[in-house]
Amino acid sequence: MTSNRYQKILDQLTTSDIIQLVSEFGIPETSIRYYNNQLIMPTGCHNEIIGNAKHKLYYYEDSKKFHCFTCCGSLNPFEFIVQAYRTRGIKYSVSNAATILEKIIQARLKDGFAVIAPPSVQPMEVEEDWHKALTEYNPAVMDCFSRNKKYLKIWEKEGISFGTMEKFGIKFDMIRNRMVIPIYDDKNKFVGAKVRNFNQDDIENGRKYMPLIHNNELYSYDKGKILYGLNFNKGTIKKAKRAIIFESEKSTLIYDSMFVGNRAVSIGGSCVSIYQVELLKQLEVETIVLALDNDYSLMPNEQGEYDKYFGLYKMLKEANKLVAKGFNVEIVYDWEQEFLENKDAPIDRGREIWNKLYRARRDFAELAEKYLKKGEANERVKVEVEDFWWHRLW
Repeated sequence: MTSNRYQKILDQLTTSDIIQLVSEFGIPETSIRYYNNQLIMPTGCHNEIIGNAKHKLYYYEDSKKFHCFTCCGSLNPFEFIVQAYRTRGIKYSVSNAATILEKIIQARLKDGFAVIAPPSVQPMEVEEDWHKALTEYNPAVMDCFSRNKKYLKIWEKEGISFGTMEKFGIKFDMIRNRMVIPIYDDKNKFVGAKVRNFNQDDIENGRKYMPLIHNNELYSYDKGKILYGLNFNKGTIKKAKRAIIFESEKSTLIYDSMFVGNRAVSIGGSCVSIYQVELLKQLEVETIVLALDNDYSLMPNEQGEYDKYFGLYKMLKEANKLVAKGFNVEIVYDWEQEFLENKDAPIDRGREIWNKLYRARRDFAELAEKYLKKGEANERVKVEVEDFWWHRLW
């Protein structure tokens, strides 16, 4: 799919088109809530039975992106279609997803409604696809970009050393004003690339981070099959039997710049996938240190206040999943909300703050016991810690 085709579809896409799209996956219009330029709907991205799904899938009109707050993370409309079909046991390409959106747009422009024919693809075994190797690209594409420190200095100012950028192959696209991050799997194969755009228009329209498109080739990859940094750090992780999990690639780069013996990896979102769990199990990891972003709630309460502990709920949910898989889990969090701002990663504020947060990390088992015995948690926290004890009993 060419970048022109991709962008043209996004430019033409309307909210009514999105409502039509999600209805094709069983999400009825009557179930969709509208608030402050956001559509809030059941998580049809990973639930085939919509009646069992919670309203944790958001669509943002301004950026034209979805975000699933259960496990899928950020998805552009093309990725949403691919993910939704994968959930239903159907393999669908980004190009096919683009065709669906084109049909919806064309139907709206013609007569105000859209009819989509059933997908012309064959059902597949989900398990088989899960273990399918990632597409390997020609790493020579990275030679098209600059390693000049004059441009890389943007990230050097944010705590990523030139040495780390050299090690991880970070480059700069001078023509489009963006950082280029090569993505390697655990076997050091080049399986994709993403960009961090610095143009304000891209940032304001939800394109701050995007898959690399170069010479009409899209270097996309399945984020759920990657632990960013594992190709460099698996030796130290295996030896320590511990891994620190961040959300963004940038956090692993900052950690590498701060410390010798990097044990950090990034999951590329806020949910740990089954595949990522298996990668950690292969390294005989016993303890996982969760250090996810400090997110506030997207919507205020009736008093107009945002829930500053939204990121904690997110980590507790992931901790539950990891405990159920046999890991010990420790949580790095700004417990008193005194160091981090909304969307900050725990390592964003420098080494001193990171060390304070890391020393204050809490074992999930002890945290659950404390909250249950003393009743110090609000209802959302209680749900997660009660789930923890349910896992322990079984």
